[in-house]
Amino acid sequence: MTEFRCTRNALYVTASCLGNQDTSSRQGYYVFATSELEALKIMSAMFPEEAKAGFTVELK
Repeated sequence: MTEFRCTRNALYVTASCLGNQDTSSRQGYYVFATSELEALKIMSAMFPEEAKAGFTVELK
């Protein structure tokens, strides 16, 4: 398993804050998954109402 840092895009789409362009400024969720796709699925399950806006997944 690999640890990924995932962030929710919906919170930053309309906001004029640092997190809008810089993902390191966002609150992150650390997810253990076998791939980026699996990490996205985990985030979508946790926040189904935000799946349309998407999530950012980065290797920790």
